[in-house]
Amino acid sequence: MQGASDYVWTPSDVFGGLQLAVAVLGFGVAIWQLVRTANATAKSARALGQRLIANDLLVLLPDLEHLEDALDAAVKTTKPDKVGTALAEYARKAQRIHGHLKATPAFSGADLVDLIEASVKEARTAKEALYEGGTIDVVAVARTARQSIGKVILEAASFSASLQKGSESGTQRKQSWFRPRKALRQDG
Repeated sequence: MQGASDYVWTPSDVFGGLQLAVAVLGFGVAIWQLVRTANATAKSARALGQRLIANDLLVLLPDLEHLEDALDAAVKTTKPDKVGTALAEYARKAQRIHGHLKATPAFSGADLVDLIEASVKEARTAKEALYEGGTIDVVAVARTARQSIGKVILEAASFSASLQKGSESGTQRKQSWFRPRKALRQDG
């Protein structure tokens, strides 16, 4: 029986050892590539989700202008039911947009979120005041809500423009167009 120290390495043993080393290295590279692919896929999915929400917002935000026009037309009729319906429609649509903005971390700190929240409260308060009974000055009741809605419309136009600008410029340069105004002010 030969001892371990007497064993002579043959070329096939050396090649077998090299094959093992190359196989281990290959598996290591494959695992590293799988991890990179998984991370890239997750990042891409997040970016796609944000882009889809941004596209939804680009469609929904202009609707607020139409609802503001509908409210103005309803106020001109001085009919509480029409004004109440217009306020309710605005509140529902604005609340949906508010939900989109709040659910997206990139948008949740935007000035528009707070403005929409305030305008929805004003719209609901005005709608409730319309149905309290007695003689109602529809124009006076709707005034505060209309002012609040007007602020939302102005900020929504600016927000839409920044979303469009971001989608046209390639979107992936640090995604700075996704950063809300408040965050930009804090960063300097």
